[in-house]
Amino acid sequence: MQRLIFVFILGFAATSFGQNNVPAENTNSEPTNSGTVNNGVTNNSGYQFNTINNANSENGNFNALPDSVRTYKYESPAKEEEELKQKESTVKTKKVTETQPRTLFSIGTPAKATAPKTASEDLNLEMDLKEEEKADSPVIQQQVQMQERFEDNQYRSNSQYSRRSASPEEQWNMDASVGYYNAVLPNTFESHFYTYLAGHYNTDLYPELQAAAALQPENTEVKKQQAAYHIITNESDLALPVIKELIDAKVVSQGQLTYANDLLLSGEEATILIMHGFEDMFAVYYMQQNNAVREDVQLLSLDFMQSETYRAGWAAKNLVLPASTVIDTAYLAELCQLNSDKSLQLSMTIPKDYFVPMKNNLYPIGLTFRYSVTPIDNYSVNYSLWKETLKFKLINEASNDSGDKWCPNYLPMLVSLRKQLVLQGNTTEEEAVNKAILKIGEKTNNPDKVKKYIDK
Repeated sequence: MQRLIFVFILGFAATSFGQNNVPAENTNSEPTNSGTVNNGVTNNSGYQFNTINNANSENGNFNALPDSVRTYKYESPAKEEEELKQKESTVKTKKVTETQPRTLFSIGTPAKATAPKTASEDLNLEMDLKEEEKADSPVIQQQVQMQERFEDNQYRSNSQYSRRSASPEEQWNMDASVGYYNAVLPNTFESHFYTYLAGHYNTDLYPELQAAAALQPENTEVKKQQAAYHIITNESDLALPVIKELIDAKVVSQGQLTYANDLLLSGEEATILIMHGFEDMFAVYYMQQNNAVREDVQLLSLDFMQSETYRAGWAAKNLVLPASTVIDTAYLAELCQLNSDKSLQLSMTIPKDYFVPMKNNLYPIGLTFRYSVTPIDNYSVNYSLWKETLKFKLINEASNDSGDKWCPNYLPMLVSLRKQLVLQGNTTEEEAVNKAILKIGEKTNNPDKVKKYIDK
């Protein structure tokens, strides 16, 4: 049996909330949830397939990609990496005396006053000057510094390609900010919300999240944390309405929901589907729980594994957990190794760094990598997904939203499938697959580059 090993480097850098700083240990900051398979290119934006062919299939079928694919580079038309760097540069140049108020946590300084033209404006100028004096005070400056200290370190901890847990330094800085707010500004939104965030899904701190929600009930970041809490505590009746609000606010897009449907359909029976962060988990969870799509599939979020409650829930389901509580690439590799007797499928929205330690045991099936320590024939499964199961609506229908960035995640399956169809001489199905591949090129405004897949 021919075994196909994929090592992807994909440069569709996804963006999401809270991108405020460049992580110290990785100059290419990963979004809170990376939206495209194995993103994290350090030099050129693009991806590359590498294949290692180990054995021939007994029935003459094998899943290998042409050599030309190994050097194929693919650049994002949206230039999301450049946008991310621009965001980070903006944060770096922030000053304490910024003229626009901070909107996320409602701390800011008033705008500079201009020369008055009327008596009323003269009075307003006097009031503005007093506000400026107040904003320039050491107390306000320290308050702003502590807010930025927390937000920057919280962003760093959520923006690494190789881990979900905060580093000791990041945690120390967040705890210091929390201590400041609890001592100097108790019972403020920041004191409650920062306390909860610094706990990394510690369910014992839920009253802090409730208090923050009472003060800012429409805050999107609060809603995300509420949805996550209810998923962790298995309260789908409470999680679904919050996720629906995020959908209505277009925080979770229709394109993401369409992709989530195909991601669920990619799962084997009763498989454990491992995902990365907010966007993929919320969309998949909603499609499964609200639309009754593949309710047999078990959903596991690496991000939520920071929670002791969440880990205990999985242990109760007989999942063998690593001794470490640091959620990083080593944790996922050990988790898969300890549970190699189970069906484990890793979503392609997980960054590539997680796949590298176990690349010899990964097989593309639909929109996932199936973990297996023994060779498997994934061609027959992918052919069935192509012909009977997957909807491919994200490719075939216009969405023009954040779901489009996940279109390239269909390529591993399609290119592998096309290779096999060529070997079989099945020109009818080959042409159909070619059309799907070309549509991905159109979706990403790179038709010529994607066309190279079908020119060989």
